[in-house]
Amino acid sequence: MDEFGFRETVLASGSICPFANYYQFFREVLFSLKKCGSFILLHDDRNPAFLKVSKKGKESGLWPFLIKSIPAEHTADIGRITIQQLVNAIDESGRHNDWINEFKLKYGIE
Repeated sequence: MDEFGFRETVLASGSICPFANYYQFFREVLFSLKKCGSFILLHDDRNPAFLKVSKKGKESGLWPFLIKSIPAEHTADIGRITIQQLVNAIDESGRHNDWINEFKLKYGIE
């Protein structure tokens, strides 16, 4: 956390260690930064726990909360996509027709 400036964030300077509740997220983000990579959260857009957008466009959920805990110099290396976006990209590629329809059926993706 020190090496990448996470200790200076509001979440890290609070009374509860970010690793107490969000261990896996921070572990994987820090690992990706250490390896000079990027971290992409893959989530289902039907699950409002990760991201919920109000009719007025206000975002809530884990994603906006956690992304605020990333030091500004690293936010370009952290992102998210939904499983639905991934499935659409696979569909549009014209490849993987041997399994993508079974995957969509299994996970209820239109």
